[in-house]
Amino acid sequence: MKEMWDLYDKNRNSLNKKVLRGTVLSDDEYHLVVYAWIKNSEGKYLISQRAKRKAQPLMWECTGGSVKSGENTYQGAIREVSEELGIDVKNAPYMYIGQMNCYYKNCPYILDVYLFKLDIDIPNASIEPLLNILPTNIKVGTNEM
Repeated sequence: MKEMWDLYDKNRNSLNKKVLRGTVLSDDEYHLVVYAWIKNSEGKYLISQRAKRKAQPLMWECTGGSVKSGENTYQGAIREVSEELGIDVKNAPYMYIGQMNCYYKNCPYILDVYLFKLDIDIPNASIEPLLNILPTNIKVGTNEM
């Protein structure tokens, strides 16, 4: 099944319109994107390294992606973590960090960020097309979770 996106205006009001992923969007059409940060009890964040064959090869990143039609961003975050890392975060404590509008020509989006608290055994994570995942001591903001 082809991936569909719901479209919104810059204020996150639904445009009651769905498009196929990759469709050229106008400047006033936004789709939803999500980042899922995973922090363990030691305060380390889980990051992954993209495969050589993907766009932006070998880049270190947090998990994320486009939200599919019919999903909210929390559901999209859970799905992205499962698809990309093989990790189930649906029962993990989480915090909604916030939202930001991002503009890229032909593909503007609204980004939501979630922080999940989860201790995970990294060697047991089944990784999609990633080279590495790494717990790191990146410090984000001043709020503790």
